[in-house]
Amino acid sequence: PEAYRDGIQRGLDVLHANLPKTYVNLVIMFDISPLTNMSRGPLCDAMQWGFCYCAFNETLRETLRPIQMEYYNQMVDMVESGRYDTRDDFTVVIQPHQRDIEPILTPDGDIDDSYFGPDCFHPSRKGHHGFAYMLWNVMHIPVGHKPYAYDAYEEEVFRCPSEEYPYLFTNQNSDVDWNPDESLKLVDRKSTRRTPVTSRSRMPSSA
Repeated sequence: PEAYRDGIQRGLDVLHANLPKTYVNLVIMFDISPLTNMSRGPLCDAMQWGFCYCAFNETLRETLRPIQMEYYNQMVDMVESGRYDTRDDFTVVIQPHQRDIEPILTPDGDIDDSYFGPDCFHPSRKGHHGFAYMLWNVMHIPVGHKPYAYDAYEEEVFRCPSEEYPYLFTNQNSDVDWNPDESLKLVDRKSTRRTPVTSRSRMPSSA
């Protein structure tokens, strides 16, 4: 985890030293220990064994979640140190919505294969679509209120800057009395019309 942090820090240092008017999303790595539960046959087994043997080894699998959380803690410590909050035109914001993510389920309780590609791991077009929605939405949630797991409901809405807070939230401007409903708008997929929502916010509590 320390080597990973150092590599990320070197890259961010270069951006910080050279780019003005920059907002960097630092998206947290998810837990891969449920990988074997997502397999749907020999093809998935063979591909997953090749690129992620550690998830198939029962002894190693038990270490994956603690290691992932150490990666997360290293990123949090780096960003919360204020290292990248020295200018008004540059910021790095941790987006933690994948930290506690679990495979998305169908109404019957089975893993929803439509979110994954042929290897039963990497996102399909639908999966990329959902993750794009979620990333956009968490950018409009203050630091300290951001969710730690993917919520499929976020695919149905856009969060947008509100009249009171017409900007993306950062480490420097998130100390606000934020009402999640004010930034929430339902999306009518059959048109470009967007309808305000008043009582359907389902943001998980912070951890």
